[in-house]
Amino acid sequence: MTENQKEKLADTEKVGIKGFLHLLSQYGSTSLFTTILDFGVFQIALKYFAATAVIATLFGRLMGSSSSFVIHKFWVFNHIHGLNMKILMYKYILGIIVGTILNLGGVYILNNYMHLSPWPARIITASTVWFIVFTYNRLWVFTKKIDIGKIQH
Repeated sequence: MTENQKEKLADTEKVGIKGFLHLLSQYGSTSLFTTILDFGVFQIALKYFAATAVIATLFGRLMGSSSSFVIHKFWVFNHIHGLNMKILMYKYILGIIVGTILNLGGVYILNNYMHLSPWPARIITASTVWFIVFTYNRLWVFTKKIDIGKIQH
């Protein structure tokens, strides 16, 4: 490999890291907004509707997840074009379902078996699940590499 090729490779890796960090910051900003919405609904359900921690988590997740899809599609991952919208939504909804199950299960275990109060249980679980869902969305939902809507039958 020539010196020029090594420099170009190094520049590409920097852009890749920069691009990844930019994507991560956009995703994080979206997550902050939708988490505030999610946790707000969680608190309202706990306080005003006497919901259990698990039911309050479900309501919060529904509000936060539906909002995050719109923001992810049109702001965070808007550089991805040509994806089949129907397939994109199915994959995203599958991620919401998995994320919600992980959130409900985590809150249930931490609240009922480890006897953490609802808020610490919710925060610990949501923080852990966030990394899983980010990776899922980045690698499988909002990518052209695996757009199964374009597979020929």
